[in-house]
Amino acid sequence: MLGQLIESGQKRVAQETLDQITPHSLFGSMLEKKFVDALRAFVTDKKGQWDQTIIRGSQGFRFTMPGSERIWNLNSSRR
Repeated sequence: MLGQLIESGQKRVAQETLDQITPHSLFGSMLEKKFVDALRAFVTDKKGQWDQTIIRGSQGFRFTMPGSERIWNLNSSRR
């Protein structure tokens, strides 16, 4: 893993301004990330199951709550 970090650092390209950086993120915003983090914490606190998975060709999450047979899918509408 350390080797991968060093190799990535060597491939780094400096940018003049932040608007030149295109983020490749699972989340569309920090608010979206905070929502998913809070939901994951709630599910795991209640002893539910939380998994990262692929939903309709993009990354997402699948979770269940104890005492329920329902399976919930959560994914970004961005592509």
